[in-house]
Amino acid sequence: MTKYKKEFFRCLNSELQSHFSITRPIGFMNRFFSLFRLRLLAALFAITPIGFATKFYTGPFRTWVADSLGGILYEVFWCLAGLFIFQNASSKKVAVWVFGITCLLECMQLWHPPFLETIRSTFIGRTLIGTSFAWLDFPHYAVGSLLGWHLVNSLRPRTNSK
Repeated sequence: MTKYKKEFFRCLNSELQSHFSITRPIGFMNRFFSLFRLRLLAALFAITPIGFATKFYTGPFRTWVADSLGGILYEVFWCLAGLFIFQNASSKKVAVWVFGITCLLECMQLWHPPFLETIRSTFIGRTLIGTSFAWLDFPHYAVGSLLGWHLVNSLRPRTNSK
């Protein structure tokens, strides 16, 4: 009888270990918070306060930091956020979409209807959709999208497939 008990518990233990191993994803939370998403989330938590800090910087080159560096970090943020939401999307496609949408938002700064002016009157509104059009923002958006694309590719786990 003890021989069968030992065998039963050995099989049960083996089965439980294979089903509840921490290396094997179980349930929604483990699939949602994959290694890639956790890396993206960490990068988002790092870049968000830095991006907001550029708006309050008062040292040397304050205009460039607030406008240009802020625009670059804005693009990187949206590349990270886009791939956090669409984890299996191509990082190149997300970077191109982010660049395109940001360019559209920049052009929308030429338009001043009352509802957009209401949004722009808040700090978050000014930060997200901007207040004034500037051609010189486009190169910084391109640089930010390229940096975002590179950063996302460096955060993506490598596979050992040939």
